[in-house]
Amino acid sequence: MISVIISVHDRKQYMRSAVESVLDQAFPSDGFEIIVVKNFRDQEIDRFLTEKGVVDIYTQEKSLARKMVLGLKKARGDVLCFLDDDDMFSRDKLRIVNEYFRDTNLTFLHDAIIPVDESGKRMERKVNENPERDIILDGDLPLRAVGRALKYKADWYASAISVSKKFFESIQDEFWQIVRGIDKYLFFAALARGSRLIVSSQEVTMYRVHESLTTLDVPLQVFLQQKREFYEGSMESAVFLYSNNGRYRYAEAVRCNMVHAELLANFFSPKRKRRKGLLLEGTLCYLAVRNPSIPRWIALSLLKSFSMNEAWKRYYRYYRRTYLNSP
Repeated sequence: MISVIISVHDRKQYMRSAVESVLDQAFPSDGFEIIVVKNFRDQEIDRFLTEKGVVDIYTQEKSLARKMVLGLKKARGDVLCFLDDDDMFSRDKLRIVNEYFRDTNLTFLHDAIIPVDESGKRMERKVNENPERDIILDGDLPLRAVGRALKYKADWYASAISVSKKFFESIQDEFWQIVRGIDKYLFFAALARGSRLIVSSQEVTMYRVHESLTTLDVPLQVFLQQKREFYEGSMESAVFLYSNNGRYRYAEAVRCNMVHAELLANFFSPKRKRRKGLLLEGTLCYLAVRNPSIPRWIALSLLKSFSMNEAWKRYYRYYRRTYLNSP
């Protein structure tokens, strides 16, 4: 049994498409359930969910992590798939997830991403590079193997993540407390505590690129403020993650995630003073784990030392090129 947990906060316009993409699966209907956790009541939407047999949970919790935990508490499945309200699954998603989780040692699965536009049509450009073949991580692999998974952003985008219920139950109390970086938390906690992780080459999750995405198409100063708030919260989550999981396997990768988060929080803050030795520590983490993102942030941090505004403008242009094809 697979439980699909769809978390919704305020946005209603895409939610029905998300639910219908799960209902339309090429997978037996008695093999999965849908749980929607949302912060509003709407007569028409609630009737639709009831008619389709969807478990409908109302909550005033704002935290996405807490919505996911509330979904867990109602879940009957052995495997949990997460889905944001503005994203969708391809028709083969649950069939493929089910095939992977026949491996009873599998803890965490990250599948490949299909970018789609506002209307749900596939886009030509990429927001993320997908692997050509599956990447498998288990306790027998060297630390650098983690970098191969991070190259394909296995620690990003919760809608592409599926986990064993047993694993998620083991971290639910700590997960309840985080605000930012839920996808990173799932990946690194699974890396530390899980049996096996797979980054799949199967493209089965549709990532919708639209105007209401955080920081997508806003002026530079608004962009910087939103990024600043996000990465300050992400750094707190990374520190909390290490405090809870730093004693398990791949502890160095979990610690280096904390260093990575500090680099980002430092870059976007105009007031935060860079900790002495942070860039050296980041370099050593890159050599150990081979997270390909770290050299970029070290370079941007160095540029910020000479010109804060130029460093911010360069990242802003890079971000807009990636998501908007903007010059």
